[in-house]
Amino acid sequence: MYPDTDVAEKVPETLKDLNETVAYLDFEKAWSIFSQARDTEDLNLYRQAAEMFQEIVDKYPNTESEIGAYSNMGICFEAMSQWRNAIEAYDKIIMKWEEGAEVSDEAATFARMHKDYIVANML
Repeated sequence: MYPDTDVAEKVPETLKDLNETVAYLDFEKAWSIFSQARDTEDLNLYRQAAEMFQEIVDKYPNTESEIGAYSNMGICFEAMSQWRNAIEAYDKIIMKWEEGAEVSDEAATFARMHKDYIVANML
């Protein structure tokens, strides 16, 4: 009703922050399974974590949680020797970074290093 007010101008940023908060809550659940998978090297847990990370990617595009989900999904695929799937996850991060999306240099470097290792040593 009052689009020219200070409060109205803050709505897009507030909604973005709220979306990221909800995404992070889901990310924490997936991270818990992922951590168990790393501790036990249980391939079923890696599979379950990868599926949960995929849900985050699908539900929360353009969030920090999406980038974290792609990174960890790549690690899950590596643990399951699904090299092409891992590369695909890492390529998503690299592509977003190259397009100027909100992707940290560290995330892009991580993705590039893992992709390069897989290409050089596993394919």
